Amino acid sequence: MTLTLEIPESALDALNLPPDELRTELRIDVAVALYVRGALPIGQAMEFAGVIRRDFEGLLKERQVRRPFDETELQRELACDPFSEKS
Repeated sequence: MTLTLEIPESALDALNLPPDELRTELRIDVAVALYVRGALPIGQAMEFAGVIRRDFEGLLKERQVRRPFDETELQRELACDPFSEKS
């Protein structure tokens, strides 16, 4: 499914981003927002943003997003991740 979002030209101009970066940045912003709301789990948020796990976690850290679980749960999740370096 494809969803088209109409954004006022004035809002796009205010972002002051080159056109080639605009789509990427907006996808990342929406993915992070949906993850923070709990609407998407981390895997789907990463897919939405078009980035790998390490980069998505870096984005969360940069934006000071608190993870919804503690270090023990993070390690458990990473142990189950087929893309983690430990597997």
